[in-house]
Amino acid sequence: LGRHKTPEAALASIEGRGRKLNKWARDIAAKVTCSHEVIELPLVDVSGEDLGLAQVYTTREFYQRAATFGLFPCPADAGLALADQFDAQPPGDYRRIAMEGIADSDRVLDVFCVCHGEDGLGLEPSDGYPDSQWAPGDRWVLTTRKP
Repeated sequence: LGRHKTPEAALASIEGRGRKLNKWARDIAAKVTCSHEVIELPLVDVSGEDLGLAQVYTTREFYQRAATFGLFPCPADAGLALADQFDAQPPGDYRRIAMEGIADSDRVLDVFCVCHGEDGLGLEPSDGYPDSQWAPGDRWVLTTRKP
């Protein structure tokens, strides 16, 4: 974190590296406070299934379960930092950032999703409501650093 001091600078770098951004990703990025000091944040990529959630689960249940493994939601600028630094993301890979949801311009609560979809590398919004439901194999990025 902290390589870019403003969301605008982070978005310019992300786009400059060829990652696509949509309107809603820009909306929530504009509301992010970027770290002003360079910090190496340890990130962990896990699914609900990795944490023992074998059935459909909610975002709230996932965060609660993750905490029992010493895993915590990330600061929002982790989504921007990962999108800026993860050039080798494999096709078909979607990594939702576990973070506090941010309301976009349509007042929909979103989190970041760093992805490599059919259109190439992207940074997209994903459902950020605590009661949203997810499949056991859906992947999330968390941190080991307690907030």
